[in-house]
Amino acid sequence: MKNIISIENVSFAYNKENVLQDIILSIDEGDFVGIIGCNGGGKSTLMKLLIGQLNPSKGKIKLFNEDLDKSNNLNKIGYVPQISLSSGANFPATVEEIVMANLYSKVGFMKFPKKEHKQKVKEALKIVNMEDYSKRLIGNLSGGQQQRVMIAKALVSEPKIIILDEPTTGIDATSEEQLYTLLEKLNKESKITIVIVSHDFAKISKYTNKIFVVENNKVSLMGKENEV
Repeated sequence: MKNIISIENVSFAYNKENVLQDIILSIDEGDFVGIIGCNGGGKSTLMKLLIGQLNPSKGKIKLFNEDLDKSNNLNKIGYVPQISLSSGANFPATVEEIVMANLYSKVGFMKFPKKEHKQKVKEALKIVNMEDYSKRLIGNLSGGQQQRVMIAKALVSEPKIIILDEPTTGIDATSEEQLYTLLEKLNKESKITIVIVSHDFAKISKYTNKIFVVENNKVSLMGKENEV
């Protein structure tokens, strides 16, 4: 399989305090990757390094065989942050507008979306089974529905990789199962590489083919036969 993300001896520190040290990590095209670890162990830092929000203090990160800090392929990464029901409660935007926001670079500054842009939004919402909610305010949706909208927002730019930060936080068991089923479908049918940051090893081990453990400033690949 083709390698799409490579982390080579990367270290990162906040105020000279090491958070990650000499880590090595490889993600291939078509992988469904889980990243687990204790709170405060460096999972979020690793995720921010993967999407280019942070730069390593040492080592290299490559995306599609290009140095991440010089890469023109960052638009191939779709990022789904943790949802916050409280922050979205009074946010005056519809589902359609939220998803369209990821196309603004293509729509153009102070320009109205064209038919082709609206069609892309419609298709992305259809994939996550939220097309009937396009005119609803995002704050009026349940946690599971909001999460699917965020995935549609990532999908609308046609990414090769989707990285999700604790996507099951704040959603019920039924919505959680629907979420994993959706991600599995995107991975197997749409050939999108999935990277999910989670604390729930038991759940993600059912879907992933690779699990990386972040612990004591290190990242290690766990075999399926290992236990946490």
